[in-house]
Amino acid sequence: MPSSPVNDAPGIGPNILGPLCYAGGWLTGLIFFVAVRQMPVTDPRQRFLRFHSAQSLVVFGAISIAWIVLAWVPLMPLMLSGLGFVLWLLLMFKAYEGGYYKLPIAGDFAEQL
Repeated sequence: MPSSPVNDAPGIGPNILGPLCYAGGWLTGLIFFVAVRQMPVTDPRQRFLRFHSAQSLVVFGAISIAWIVLAWVPLMPLMLSGLGFVLWLLLMFKAYEGGYYKLPIAGDFAEQL
């Protein structure tokens, strides 16, 4: 994998911090989103972690709300849980690779946060 400014930052690498934004769903997304605001703008990890934490917050927050609202519909909680699990694995893997994998609607919204 070629070197990038994000991967050359001192401290814990983004290939560890990126997936951690998704590890606990919207809760870790919120924690990292707040923590990233404390990082200096000159830190190359700041933009990377801000995007992934915001996307985690949006995606898993929306799935959690949909799960609560649609819990009475037969099989809907199971389908939403399956979707959440697949997205969780995909997004953690893509963040581990160091990429900016942007989901169609949630990624656009996350970029604006």
